[in-house]
Amino acid sequence: MTLPSKTNRFTFNMLDALTVVLLALVALILLLVQSGWHKTASKQVLGEAAVTYTIDMVAFRMQSPETTLKAGDTAHLYIRNQPRGDIKISHVERRQRMVVAPVAAGSKAGYQLVPDPNLPNGYDVTLTLADKAQMTQEGVVANGVRIKTGMPVEIETPKVRASGVITDITVAPSP
Repeated sequence: MTLPSKTNRFTFNMLDALTVVLLALVALILLLVQSGWHKTASKQVLGEAAVTYTIDMVAFRMQSPETTLKAGDTAHLYIRNQPRGDIKISHVERRQRMVVAPVAAGSKAGYQLVPDPNLPNGYDVTLTLADKAQMTQEGVVANGVRIKTGMPVEIETPKVRASGVITDITVAPSP
């Protein structure tokens, strides 16, 4: 059995050089972020503001529309299948689902709107939700998710779970 020579003990190979370069790069990035030269996402938040989301639900079926969704109720909001948390319903607008039907001959109006016979319990519902969200240069951010018009969402209350689409985002003016 031979012992390793003392001269071969401290050789410097390519893996050692790569490790040193990687550690130096991590230290440089840490230094730049801590010094404020490079802004991270947490430093780009401009503040918090009161926000209202308008959500449209088309052909929503419900037996008792007056008690299913009410203004003042608290709902649980899901954005991109991620729970957003509890949010207050500030306004509910329900419209009976309508279709265009022809009018009998001899009438000036050729068509009229009538309740949809295929969805007798179908309603088009517009919800307005009040929330507080962070403001960034790109827009509204709630729980780390950027909120955009056209984004699908789900609303859950003790009585109902429904899906809809965000159609409007309104930021309250700063006092």
